[in-house]
Amino acid sequence: AGHFTVDYAAALPTMMYPFLVVSLGLSYADVGVAAGTFTLANSLIQPLFGYVGDRFGHRHVAAFGIVMQAAFIGSLAFVWNSTSLIVLLAFAGIFTGMFHPVGAAVANRAARTLKGASVGTFFIGGTLGFAISPLIAAKIFEEFGLGYATFMIIPALAVGFAVLKFAS
Repeated sequence: AGHFTVDYAAALPTMMYPFLVVSLGLSYADVGVAAGTFTLANSLIQPLFGYVGDRFGHRHVAAFGIVMQAAFIGSLAFVWNSTSLIVLLAFAGIFTGMFHPVGAAVANRAARTLKGASVGTFFIGGTLGFAISPLIAAKIFEEFGLGYATFMIIPALAVGFAVLKFAS
């Protein structure tokens, strides 16, 4: 559920870019820099948060990452220029990167046996989040606008709490 939620939210900016190009007058280069910033922040920070999780507890770090990533993704509905978009995506990327190594560690530890199957199921959750997000977001954004992105924090709060409470 945690990986589904994080990757569902991580796919939302991609669906937001066409609207932001129009509303903010962004260039394709602006969108490319923003998307690249998100991906770099997400990728480069993971070893650090893997270490933090090893030291202070995986489930606490995972739960915090879920909630904070969703908060920053939700705040993208209120960007006012390319700089604010890049800054918010950098923070969203950092918290996305916070979740992934510790989430995988939680999935590994949750299985006493069949660890490969457990971690494989963890990855399915993320892939389903990436697959389903554009289907839902396209329709919602088209009908209701980007303000929908602010609602991402609601399920993330529930999932973050569940990870904190029930993850081993």
